[in-house]
Amino acid sequence: EIVGTVHITKDITERKKMEEQLIVTDRLASVGELVSGVAHEINNPLTSIVGFSELLLAANAPDAVKEDLKVINKEAQRASGIVRNLLTFARRHKPEKQMVDVNDAMQAVLDLRAYEQKVNNVMAIKYFASDLPKITADGFQLRQVFLNLIINAEYFMIESHGKGTLGIKTEQDR
Repeated sequence: EIVGTVHITKDITERKKMEEQLIVTDRLASVGELVSGVAHEINNPLTSIVGFSELLLAANAPDAVKEDLKVINKEAQRASGIVRNLLTFARRHKPEKQMVDVNDAMQAVLDLRAYEQKVNNVMAIKYFASDLPKITADGFQLRQVFLNLIINAEYFMIESHGKGTLGIKTEQDR
């Protein structure tokens, strides 16, 4: 004969959220290491392309060839910039406050997203204030915030309209 029962319940919602967050953090760390390795591997041939194109530009060559070399050099430098940005975002980061140019931070993120925006029919229009003072911030974290905002905006534009125009404005709060 059962006289009584005892029921014990425990809310593990927070614990589950923390476990899921830990899994995501581990995955991001793995992706960061992968991106870092790939970026380094890509950077080596790009350095050669930039160097050799500069050497060939200095040599006597027909104008048409020089124009092609300028395009090669410019695009290789652009690719190097993208790799640099990838390395910046992939590295584990210890927060460090410094003087940061908000426009430069935003431009770095836009450069990183340029290809994805083009592929997804998202046009970015910039309205950067030219007289913006530098701010004291962690440049990496600021770029990460900008990146997250831009990715979220792009996602919702693409989901709802299949394309979009992203307006980005910097100004000093007066």
